[in-house]
Amino acid sequence: MCNHSVAMPSVQREITVPAAPDEVWEAITDEELRDAWLHDDDDPREITHEEADPEGRELAFRWARPGELETVVRFTVEAVPAGTRVVVVESAPSGTAWAPRLAAMAARIPAFA
Repeated sequence: MCNHSVAMPSVQREITVPAAPDEVWEAITDEELRDAWLHDDDDPREITHEEADPEGRELAFRWARPGELETVVRFTVEAVPAGTRVVVVESAPSGTAWAPRLAAMAARIPAFA
């Protein structure tokens, strides 16, 4: 029997948005707002399980392209002097272009737009 674990690769990106954490949290957790910046018709994925911790400002979900294994995506929202830092970590990177998606999310927040 093998008693060791293999570290899974992951990708981490972050952006600082000059807006209040509540506004950023809403852009990430409100399904309609999130769909506007996260989903891409050319690269469809389905979210299959979602967990939100409003107190810790953390949202996690599983998603996948049709016929592929799921990856876990975790967003963390943190107040910083310049506004709000958003950190996204995806397990087993799926090739998602996170930088443009995070920029699109920030652009939809009224204080940032």
